[in-house]
Amino acid sequence: TGTGRPENANLTGLTATYRLNPRWVPVVRALWVKNDAAAGPSGRGIANPAVGITYIHPLAKGGRWTAFGASTIPVGT
Repeated sequence: TGTGRPENANLTGLTATYRLNPRWVPVVRALWVKNDAAAGPSGRGIANPAVGITYIHPLAKGGRWTAFGASTIPVGT
């Protein structure tokens, strides 16, 4: 760009799970964004966090069937 400044965008994320019991596992996710624009304003923000749950059903011969459902939480403008 003409300003001589480098353009840089960073995304940092955290995903966490916790096994409540052998069948239910909640999931949460958060993302942070940092943008250093080469021209114009720079910014920082939080991407929409997500929450969800995984269900695990054991099958014969050591297999398992899983179902996952999640939704984001609208944040910001």
